[in-house]
Amino acid sequence: MPFYKKCFLLLPACVFVSMLFAKSSNSSPYIVVAKLVDFVPGISSTTYSGYPVKLIIANTSHTERTFLMRNCSWQDGWKIDNKNFYLYSPECDANYQAHITLAPGQEKVFFGQVIRHNNAKRSRGSEVQFGFIELTDFLYIKYMKGIISDEYKGATTYWSNKVVLP
Repeated sequence: MPFYKKCFLLLPACVFVSMLFAKSSNSSPYIVVAKLVDFVPGISSTTYSGYPVKLIIANTSHTERTFLMRNCSWQDGWKIDNKNFYLYSPECDANYQAHITLAPGQEKVFFGQVIRHNNAKRSRGSEVQFGFIELTDFLYIKYMKGIISDEYKGATTYWSNKVVLP
């Protein structure tokens, strides 16, 4: 068989394989990015001794995405993969459940502090990763009606990049 015919036959297979890998690598509707920053708006640097962090949720899908999050205690909709730390957000006056809708390509930014638990062993270079919990109306209604006992049971968590704390 001539070389050009072999190439012609292999071309559809190469395209199919590249489409498989492109689809699997971008199957998540969100990208979650974590960055250490110099300060957190609304938090005095003398109030809490933590690591200021900026968390970004970006909608990478082709459709709008809507999730529920409390406007003040938004950190309740997040997880940290390191049990030695917790996430703290600035205080505010009225805490209510808010619907957040992100159009395709749109992002939502959160500022908070990563704080070490009092009983946690101190070590330099601790790594943390932040998980955004996508809580939908359906899951929240089931929780409020007592159908499920855990508000986040069944919710999908989307993880950020790892951040090294100094």
